[in-house]
Amino acid sequence: ARQRLNQFYNPKLALAQSAQTSRAALVDVSSHMHGGASPGPPPETWDAYAKKSEESNSVVSMMDVLMGDLDKEMTEAKQEEQNSQKDYETMMRESAAKRTEDSKALAGKMEAKADAEKMLSTQTEVQKDTNKELWATIKYIDSLHLECDWLLKFFEVRKKARTGEIDALIKAKEVLSGAD
Repeated sequence: ARQRLNQFYNPKLALAQSAQTSRAALVDVSSHMHGGASPGPPPETWDAYAKKSEESNSVVSMMDVLMGDLDKEMTEAKQEEQNSQKDYETMMRESAAKRTEDSKALAGKMEAKADAEKMLSTQTEVQKDTNKELWATIKYIDSLHLECDWLLKFFEVRKKARTGEIDALIKAKEVLSGAD
């Protein structure tokens, strides 16, 4: 496109460039066949034909700037893609390491959970046995307490009965020994 613009706007520059490059190119030969006839006067609606060399240089230079910008952007895009690829690979390595670490941590936690559940079941059985023993002890203490309460309640009555029994035995002994 740049060469074509140079051919139109700067034919001398285009010839110099084509001589330097000497590459094979597709050429429109139909213009050579007509004998190089002039295009004729411009239509009435247009102004007279005038060559605009200053504007043509700006168009070509603008094309050069655009091509330079495009090359620069493509280089930046390639660099950004390489950096992104490196970042992605780094992230994938770190993720794999983290997954491995998390798997090990999970296995350790599952083992700790199994141990805790085993200890819980053992402690639950121990607690049940201890509770049974505690209830048996409480029942025994209650029965002793009832017995003691009964003894305390009837202590005075029994004391009088015992004293009366002792007196009766002493009198019976006296009667048997011959005393009146």
